[in-house]
Amino acid sequence: MRYADGSGWPRLLGKTGEFSAGLVATRTGFRATHWQRGVSFAVCSGWTWRKRAFILPILFAASGVLGSAVKEGIDGIQNSMRDTTDLDQIKQLVQSHIDIVLDHMEKHHATEQQRYDAAKAEISRVTERLHDVESEADALRARAHEERNQAQTDVLTGIPNRLAWEERLEQEIARWKRFSTPLVLLIWDVDKFKRVNDTFGHKAGDKVLRTIARSLAAPIHETDFIARYDGEEFVHLMTGAELDACLVVEDKLRSKIESTGFHFRDGDSAESWFERADRALYKAKQKGRNCCISG
Repeated sequence: MRYADGSGWPRLLGKTGEFSAGLVATRTGFRATHWQRGVSFAVCSGWTWRKRAFILPILFAASGVLGSAVKEGIDGIQNSMRDTTDLDQIKQLVQSHIDIVLDHMEKHHATEQQRYDAAKAEISRVTERLHDVESEADALRARAHEERNQAQTDVLTGIPNRLAWEERLEQEIARWKRFSTPLVLLIWDVDKFKRVNDTFGHKAGDKVLRTIARSLAAPIHETDFIARYDGEEFVHLMTGAELDACLVVEDKLRSKIESTGFHFRDGDSAESWFERADRALYKAKQKGRNCCISG
Protein backbone atom coordinates (compact mmCIF):
# COMPACT_ATOMS: atom_id res chain seq x y z
CA MET A 1 0.00 0.00 0.00
CA ARG A 2 1.29 3.47 -0.94
CA TYR A 3 0.31 7.01 0.11
CA ALA A 4 -0.22 10.14 -1.91
CA ASP A 5 3.33 11.40 -1.34
CA GLY A 6 4.73 8.22 -2.81
CA SER A 7 6.22 6.89 0.41
CA GLY A 8 5.66 3.28 1.26
CA TRP A 9 4.06 1.81 4.37
CA PRO A 10 7.35 0.24 5.49
CA ARG A 11 9.03 3.64 5.47
CA LEU A 12 6.21 5.33 7.46
CA LEU A 13 6.05 2.43 9.87
CA GLY A 14 9.78 2.66 10.43
CA LYS A 15 9.61 6.39 11.18
CA THR A 16 6.62 6.09 13.48
CA GLY A 17 8.27 3.15 15.17
CA GLU A 18 11.30 5.34 15.90
CA PHE A 19 8.99 8.04 17.25
CA SER A 20 7.12 5.60 19.50
CA ALA A 21 10.41 4.28 20.81
CA GLY A 22 11.47 7.88 21.48
CA LEU A 23 8.33 8.55 23.50
CA VAL A 24 8.85 5.38 25.52
CA ALA A 25 12.39 6.48 26.27
CA THR A 26 11.08 9.93 27.19
CA ARG A 27 8.53 8.40 29.57
CA THR A 28 11.27 6.34 31.23
CA GLY A 29 13.42 9.43 31.49
CA PHE A 30 10.67 11.28 33.34
CA ARG A 31 10.50 8.49 35.87
CA ALA A 32 14.22 8.22 36.55
CA THR A 33 15.87 11.60 35.99
CA HIS A 34 15.56 15.29 36.76
CA TRP A 35 14.74 17.26 33.61
CA GLN A 36 16.52 20.61 33.34
CA ARG A 37 16.31 21.30 29.63
CA GLY A 38 13.58 22.04 27.08
CA VAL A 39 11.57 19.12 25.73
CA SER A 40 10.44 19.09 22.11
CA PHE A 41 8.65 16.47 20.03
CA ALA A 42 8.97 15.89 16.25
CA VAL A 43 7.48 13.16 14.07
CA CYS A 44 9.36 11.81 11.02
CA SER A 45 12.38 13.39 9.47
CA GLY A 46 11.74 17.01 8.58
CA TRP A 47 8.18 17.09 9.97
CA THR A 48 7.89 19.21 13.10
CA TRP A 49 4.48 18.80 14.60
CA ARG A 50 4.83 21.08 17.57
CA LYS A 51 7.58 22.20 19.95
CA ARG A 52 6.82 23.02 23.50
CA ALA A 53 9.96 23.90 25.52
CA PHE A 54 9.69 24.19 29.28
CA ILE A 55 11.64 23.48 32.45
CA LEU A 56 10.26 20.51 34.31
CA PRO A 57 12.17 19.83 37.54
CA ILE A 58 11.09 16.46 38.86
CA LEU A 59 11.53 16.88 42.60
CA PHE A 60 9.77 13.67 43.55
CA ALA A 61 9.56 10.28 41.79
CA ALA A 62 6.91 10.26 39.10
CA SER A 63 3.65 8.92 40.44
CA GLY A 64 1.72 6.01 39.00
CA VAL A 65 -0.91 8.44 37.74
CA LEU A 66 1.58 10.24 35.52
CA GLY A 67 3.04 6.96 34.29
CA SER A 68 -0.40 5.70 33.35
CA ALA A 69 -1.22 8.92 31.50
CA VAL A 70 2.00 8.77 29.46
CA LYS A 71 1.44 5.10 28.65
CA GLU A 72 -2.15 5.86 27.60
CA GLY A 73 -0.94 8.62 25.31
CA ILE A 74 1.65 6.36 23.67
CA ASP A 75 -0.89 3.58 23.25
CA GLY A 76 -3.25 6.09 21.65
CA ILE A 77 -0.59 7.16 19.16
CA GLN A 78 0.14 3.55 18.23
CA ASN A 79 -3.56 2.77 17.84
CA SER A 80 -4.05 5.85 15.65
CA MET A 81 -1.32 4.65 13.31
CA ARG A 82 -2.99 1.28 12.97
CA ASP A 83 -6.53 2.62 12.52
CA THR A 84 -5.96 5.23 9.80
CA THR A 85 -4.01 5.53 6.59
CA ASP A 86 -4.38 9.29 6.14
CA LEU A 87 -1.14 11.08 6.96
CA ASP A 88 -2.76 14.40 7.96
CA GLN A 89 -5.16 12.59 10.24
CA ILE A 90 -2.25 10.69 11.81
CA LYS A 91 -0.49 13.99 12.42
CA GLN A 92 -3.55 15.48 14.12
CA LEU A 93 -4.14 12.39 16.25
CA VAL A 94 -0.50 12.21 17.31
CA GLN A 95 -0.50 15.91 18.16
CA SER A 96 -3.67 15.50 20.21
CA HIS A 97 -2.19 12.66 22.23
CA ILE A 98 1.04 14.60 22.77
CA ASP A 99 -0.98 17.56 24.08
CA ILE A 100 -2.78 15.27 26.50
CA VAL A 101 0.50 13.83 27.75
CA LEU A 102 2.02 17.29 28.17
CA ASP A 103 -1.05 18.50 30.07
CA HIS A 104 -0.78 15.55 32.41
CA MET A 105 2.91 16.28 32.90
CA GLU A 106 2.25 19.93 33.67
CA LYS A 107 -0.48 19.06 36.18
CA HIS A 108 1.78 16.46 37.76
CA HIS A 109 4.58 19.01 37.99
CA ALA A 110 2.25 21.52 39.66
CA THR A 111 1.11 18.86 42.16
CA GLU A 112 4.68 17.81 42.89
CA GLN A 113 5.69 21.45 43.33
CA GLN A 114 2.96 21.88 45.92
CA ARG A 115 4.13 18.76 47.71
CA TYR A 116 7.69 20.02 47.57
CA ASP A 117 6.73 23.43 48.98
CA ALA A 118 4.74 21.78 51.78
CA ALA A 119 7.61 19.39 52.59
CA LYS A 120 10.10 22.25 52.51
CA ALA A 121 7.98 24.27 54.93
CA GLU A 122 7.62 21.25 57.23
CA ILE A 123 11.37 20.61 57.14
CA SER A 124 12.00 24.26 57.97
CA ARG A 125 9.56 24.07 60.89
CA VAL A 126 11.10 20.85 62.21
CA THR A 127 14.62 22.24 61.80
CA GLU A 128 13.69 25.37 63.72
CA ARG A 129 12.12 23.25 66.45
CA LEU A 130 15.26 21.10 66.64
CA HIS A 131 17.36 24.24 67.08
CA ASP A 132 15.03 25.34 69.87
CA VAL A 133 15.31 21.93 71.54
CA GLU A 134 19.10 22.02 71.27
CA SER A 135 19.18 25.49 72.81
CA GLU A 136 16.92 24.35 75.63
CA ALA A 137 19.12 21.29 76.21
CA ASP A 138 22.26 23.46 76.31
CA ALA A 139 20.59 25.78 78.81
CA LEU A 140 19.51 22.83 80.97
CA ARG A 141 23.02 21.36 80.90
CA ALA A 142 24.53 24.71 81.84
CA ARG A 143 22.03 25.18 84.66
CA ALA A 144 22.62 21.63 85.93
CA HIS A 145 26.36 22.25 85.88
CA GLU A 146 25.93 25.54 87.74
CA GLU A 147 23.61 23.98 90.32
CA ARG A 148 26.08 21.14 90.83
CA ASN A 149 28.88 23.61 91.42
CA GLN A 150 26.73 25.56 93.85
CA ALA A 151 25.79 22.37 95.70
CA GLN A 152 29.47 21.48 96.10
CA THR A 153 30.71 24.94 97.09
CA ASP A 154 30.90 26.22 100.66
CA VAL A 155 28.77 29.34 100.81
CA LEU A 156 30.89 31.08 103.45
CA THR A 157 34.43 30.50 102.16
CA GLY A 158 33.86 29.86 98.45
CA ILE A 159 35.97 26.67 98.43
CA PRO A 160 34.62 23.11 97.95
CA ASN A 161 32.40 21.81 100.73
CA ARG A 162 32.11 18.43 102.43
CA LEU A 163 29.95 16.96 99.65
CA ALA A 164 32.58 17.81 97.05
CA TRP A 165 35.28 16.47 99.37
CA GLU A 166 33.62 13.07 99.77
CA GLU A 167 33.21 12.71 96.00
CA ARG A 168 36.82 13.71 95.30
CA LEU A 169 38.18 11.49 98.06
CA GLU A 170 36.39 8.48 96.59
CA GLN A 171 37.89 9.22 93.16
CA GLU A 172 41.43 9.66 94.50
CA ILE A 173 41.28 6.46 96.56
CA ALA A 174 40.14 4.52 93.45
CA ARG A 175 43.03 6.06 91.47
CA TRP A 176 45.48 5.22 94.28
CA LYS A 177 44.33 1.58 94.33
CA ARG A 178 44.72 1.28 90.58
CA PHE A 179 48.00 3.12 89.99
CA SER A 180 49.57 3.09 93.49
CA THR A 181 50.11 6.84 93.23
CA PRO A 182 51.15 8.44 96.56
CA LEU A 183 48.17 10.03 98.30
CA VAL A 184 48.32 12.10 101.49
CA LEU A 185 45.33 13.30 103.50
CA LEU A 186 45.69 16.22 105.93
CA ILE A 187 43.21 17.82 108.33
CA TRP A 188 43.46 21.45 109.45
CA ASP A 189 41.79 22.88 112.52
CA VAL A 190 41.76 26.49 113.76
CA ASP A 191 42.94 26.53 117.39
CA LYS A 192 40.71 28.31 119.91
CA PHE A 193 38.32 29.42 117.21
CA LYS A 194 35.43 29.55 119.68
CA ARG A 195 37.22 32.32 121.51
CA VAL A 196 37.11 34.44 118.35
CA ASN A 197 33.35 34.00 118.07
CA ASP A 198 32.80 34.65 121.77
CA THR A 199 35.02 37.74 121.87
CA PHE A 200 34.41 39.41 118.52
CA GLY A 201 31.21 37.76 117.33
CA HIS A 202 30.34 35.31 114.56
CA LYS A 203 30.87 37.91 111.88
CA ALA A 204 34.51 38.19 112.86
CA GLY A 205 34.74 34.39 113.03
CA ASP A 206 33.38 34.15 109.48
CA LYS A 207 36.07 36.53 108.29
CA VAL A 208 38.74 34.41 109.97
CA LEU A 209 37.46 31.31 108.18
CA ARG A 210 37.41 33.08 104.80
CA THR A 211 40.96 34.37 105.34
CA ILE A 212 42.29 30.92 106.26
CA ALA A 213 40.44 29.29 103.35
CA ARG A 214 42.08 31.69 100.88
CA SER A 215 45.50 31.06 102.43
CA LEU A 216 45.07 27.28 102.19
CA ALA A 217 43.68 27.26 98.64
CA ALA A 218 46.09 29.73 97.05
CA PRO A 219 49.31 27.66 96.87
CA ILE A 220 47.93 24.17 96.17
CA HIS A 221 48.85 22.31 92.98
CA GLU A 222 46.31 21.64 90.27
CA THR A 223 46.08 17.96 91.27
CA ASP A 224 45.62 18.76 94.99
CA PHE A 225 42.28 19.40 96.61
CA ILE A 226 41.19 21.37 99.65
CA ALA A 227 37.74 21.78 101.16
CA ARG A 228 35.96 23.03 104.26
CA TYR A 229 34.95 19.91 106.14
CA ASP A 230 32.98 21.24 109.08
CA GLY A 231 33.03 24.38 111.24
CA GLU A 232 36.68 25.45 111.57
CA GLU A 233 38.04 22.19 110.08
CA PHE A 234 39.57 21.97 106.60
CA VAL A 235 40.76 18.90 104.69
CA HIS A 236 43.55 18.68 102.15
CA LEU A 237 44.43 15.97 99.62
CA MET A 238 47.93 15.92 98.13
CA THR A 239 48.68 13.55 95.25
CA GLY A 240 51.97 12.37 93.81
CA ALA A 241 54.16 13.38 96.78
CA GLU A 242 55.58 11.41 99.70
CA LEU A 243 54.48 12.04 103.26
CA ASP A 244 57.68 13.75 104.46
CA ALA A 245 57.64 16.21 101.56
CA CYS A 246 53.98 17.00 102.24
CA LEU A 247 54.71 17.71 105.91
CA VAL A 248 57.38 20.25 104.95
CA VAL A 249 55.00 22.03 102.60
CA GLU A 250 52.15 22.07 105.11
CA ASP A 251 54.36 23.38 107.93
CA LYS A 252 55.41 26.31 105.75
CA LEU A 253 51.77 26.98 105.02
CA ARG A 254 50.95 26.85 108.73
CA SER A 255 53.64 29.45 109.44
CA LYS A 256 52.27 31.68 106.71
CA ILE A 257 48.75 31.55 108.17
CA GLU A 258 50.11 32.17 111.67
CA SER A 259 51.78 35.37 110.52
CA THR A 260 48.78 36.59 108.55
CA GLY A 261 47.47 39.88 109.90
CA PHE A 262 43.83 39.94 110.85
CA HIS A 263 41.90 43.17 111.12
CA PHE A 264 38.23 43.39 111.90
CA ARG A 265 36.07 46.44 112.37
CA ASP A 266 32.39 45.98 112.99
CA GLY A 267 30.19 48.90 111.96
CA ASP A 268 26.54 49.41 112.76
CA SER A 269 24.45 47.14 110.56
CA ALA A 270 21.75 44.54 110.93
CA GLU A 271 24.38 41.84 111.30
CA SER A 272 26.46 43.82 113.79
CA TRP A 273 23.39 44.51 115.94
CA PHE A 274 22.61 40.82 116.00
CA GLU A 275 26.21 40.02 116.96
CA ARG A 276 26.11 42.51 119.81
CA ALA A 277 22.83 41.07 121.06
CA ASP A 278 24.31 37.57 120.77
CA ARG A 279 27.33 38.54 122.87
CA ALA A 280 25.00 40.10 125.49
CA LEU A 281 23.05 36.86 125.57
CA TYR A 282 26.26 34.94 126.19
CA LYS A 283 27.14 37.28 129.07
CA ALA A 284 23.65 36.83 130.55
CA LYS A 285 24.17 33.09 130.64
CA GLN A 286 27.57 33.55 132.30
CA LYS A 287 25.98 35.71 135.02
CA GLY A 288 23.75 32.88 136.07
CA ARG A 289 20.90 33.03 133.50
CA ASN A 290 17.39 34.35 134.03
CA CYS A 291 18.54 37.98 133.60
CA CYS A 292 18.76 40.74 131.01
CA ILE A 293 22.09 42.23 129.82
CA SER A 294 22.60 45.12 127.36
CA GLY A 295 25.33 44.88 124.76
